[in-house]
Amino acid sequence: MALVVSEELNPNRNPGEAFGLKAEATLNRITLNPSSINPGETLYLNIPKLAEGIVIVPNSVALVFNLSVAGHANSTLVNNVARNLLTSFKVKFGGEILQDTQRYDLLQTYNDLFLTKEEKDDRLKQGISSVNVRKLRTNAGDKVTTDAGEVALAAVHNTKYRIPWDHPILNDHGVFYPKALPNHLLFELTFAPVKDIVIYSDETKPPNYTITHLELEYQAISSDEKYEG
Repeated sequence: MALVVSEELNPNRNPGEAFGLKAEATLNRITLNPSSINPGETLYLNIPKLAEGIVIVPNSVALVFNLSVAGHANSTLVNNVARNLLTSFKVKFGGEILQDTQRYDLLQTYNDLFLTKEEKDDRLKQGISSVNVRKLRTNAGDKVTTDAGEVALAAVHNTKYRIPWDHPILNDHGVFYPKALPNHLLFELTFAPVKDIVIYSDETKPPNYTITHLELEYQAISSDEKYEG
């Protein structure tokens, strides 16, 4: 009988070999200027070039911020709010458009439908949670505080949220070395209108959401070793 070996496996691999690089990474946060943005506005963001010998760890780049709701006592946020916040996602490099996705929110929320329960439970930073936890995080007037577990979960991040950066040049091509790029990698992010983000019942008093303390977050690995070709 023929032996079937998955194409994902290397039959010549030594069991002692690591599956990837191992190094100490540092968490970095850059405060953006301006550090706040309103519904419908566009944020222009450059990925930092960094210094020689410093690389960005894949899947570590994100936008972190505080998100608060005002205007109605019982208003709260939609589930997976971080994925719903961006309606347009454009990437430019050297004046050329690499990606221009409208209704980026629909694409990302659809992809997240296939997450496992364990993965969803681990995405409180994105705003994936029960209705009541979302009410606790917005301090809605009709929130329920009898469940100690939900209260504790809501208190962990409170109004702090995180939008992970999903682009192949950052996540799928190994360790990202922006110093080697001749131009900046520019992102243009348009934020959703209030009606797509805030859930409310009082039509006579429309709510609003506010994003403040915008920061670019990433992990980086540095090395003093010099390599000669």
